Amino acid sequence: MHPELLELSDQVLHEAMHLVLPDGRTYAGGRAVPELLALLPGWRWVSWIPRLPGARWVTDRGYRWVAARRHRLGCTVEREK
Repeated sequence: MHPELLELSDQVLHEAMHLVLPDGRTYAGGRAVPELLALLPGWRWVSWIPRLPGARWVTDRGYRWVAARRHRLGCTVEREK
């Protein structure tokens, strides 16, 4: 696990995914979406969409909706020790 994430509580880690970039910047939840899209081959071309004015509101709510249902969607949460 990345050192920056070790400082976070289990509750905070459970509430949202966390993306740590090579330069140390950390993004959580919906705010990580545009950064993650920019890193994924084949998805870079849409990474600008979540950066549009008002898109953060939609991205944050969409992320929270999916996160609240992730167990029904087949996702599991495990913390590395």
